[in-house]
Amino acid sequence: MLPNKKRLKFPKRSKRLPLGKIGVLFLVVILAAICGLIFQKIVNFQVFASNQTLVPPTLFYTALGDSITAGAQAPVGQGFVDQYANDLNNDLGVTTIVSNLGIAGATAGNLAGRLSSDTAFKNSITKANVITIGVGINDIEFFRMIYRANGQNCGGPDNQDCLRNYLNSFKTSWDSMLSQIYQLNTGPNMIIRVNNTYYGSINTDVSNGDFALLNPYLIQMNSYVDSKASTYHYIVNNVHDIFNGASGQNDPIATGFATWTGHPNLNGHTIIANGLRALGYGSLNNIVTCLNSLPDVNGDHIVNSIDLQQDAMHFGDSSSQNYDPKYDVDHNGSINSIDLFIIARNFGKACR
Repeated sequence: MLPNKKRLKFPKRSKRLPLGKIGVLFLVVILAAICGLIFQKIVNFQVFASNQTLVPPTLFYTALGDSITAGAQAPVGQGFVDQYANDLNNDLGVTTIVSNLGIAGATAGNLAGRLSSDTAFKNSITKANVITIGVGINDIEFFRMIYRANGQNCGGPDNQDCLRNYLNSFKTSWDSMLSQIYQLNTGPNMIIRVNNTYYGSINTDVSNGDFALLNPYLIQMNSYVDSKASTYHYIVNNVHDIFNGASGQNDPIATGFATWTGHPNLNGHTIIANGLRALGYGSLNNIVTCLNSLPDVNGDHIVNSIDLQQDAMHFGDSSSQNYDPKYDVDHNGSINSIDLFIIARNFGKACR
């Protein structure tokens, strides 16, 4: 037998991790902590937003119409379009960008034609959140001119066929205009408001006999516009009854709503704007709610690479220098990686 030998005792192997693994574990912990911080920032994004001064979201307002829409006879910047835009700003807490497409002398047919051929018109409608339409007063003048041009050859037993034909043309143009608008803009929360047509110079036309001839066609025009409101999802601002009274006999020039040209004066423009405001904003509130939580720094209502690029250009800016609050997504006074992360996390989201 071999002599007994003392069993050698070896030191127990250390359970400590190699330095490399410790470093990896430490890095993972740090990254987890950073991600947790970022996640907490994102979760609390609305808290930051509610406690800080926010940059108002942007709305796009397109006004289609004639010289009244363009602001004729109103002081600069005080036409009904400008006043309504200010109402949007004040009531909804937004910044409204206005595209005023009012054209002096425009008829419903003119506007329908521009929508089908004018790229600027199409682009403006496509991105609009609010659309107002105000056209018809020049169509009444066309009724007058057509009748005068035809004399006793207007046609029909009452010598008014030419007027009925133009009324049908107005209806066709109206349908074309609204149909094109909905083809260009499919936004579910876009709103359309329509100013119907008033008679601009009743007293003058009563004396020359034109009022009795033309007013029935004005009534039919407005009736058609009203009848299509549910089809085309718009709400009518009943300018006619305000300017001409429920009887339709009040002259807006005599009552102080219009100038001698029949265009609204400042008082008239204010009345039109107030009427639009009284209709409320409907589903437009959904867009505003969406925009208030969307990190859309360039204001085009969608989060994409442009927002990331613009925000990155302001990286490091703070409230003490070169600071533009619209790039400070979490509203903490500093533009940093948290802001970029929030934009990236919402990439592709949009408000329509």
